[in-house]
Amino acid sequence: MLHTNHFRSPAFDGKDVSLWAMPDSPFRLERLQTLARNLEPDVSPETLQAALADHASYPLGICCHPDDRLDLFEQGATVASVVMDLDARTLWLADGNPCSTPYRELDYREFLSKPSSVTPGVAL
Repeated sequence: MLHTNHFRSPAFDGKDVSLWAMPDSPFRLERLQTLARNLEPDVSPETLQAALADHASYPLGICCHPDDRLDLFEQGATVASVVMDLDARTLWLADGNPCSTPYRELDYREFLSKPSSVTPGVAL
C-alpha cells in the first residue's frame, strides 16, 4: 500500500483541501507506484526507502524540497518518510528528507502483540 498526501477513498465525503495545498500529490503517488512496480519481485524496506528518496520532478518529487521560486510560505518539503512491514510489525522512519536523513528501525512487535482493549463493532 502506498500513499502521498491526498484522499483516494470513494468513501471519503469530506472536503479534501490537500489537493489545493499540494497539487503535486497525485503525480508523486503515480511516480511512487511506477517505482514500486519496477521493484517487483525485489520489494524490501531498503528498496522502498530508495524509492522514497526519488528526485524526479525536483524540487517537487517524492522526496520534496523547498522550491526557491515560490514565496517562503508557499514552499513545501518532505518532513518525514515511513516504510512499514505490517507482518513483522516493524517501521522505518526518516524524520526529514529521505535522501539525506537515515531511516531508523522501530520494532513494534512487543507493543502490537498485546490484546486490544477496543471491542470490535463498538463505536468510541
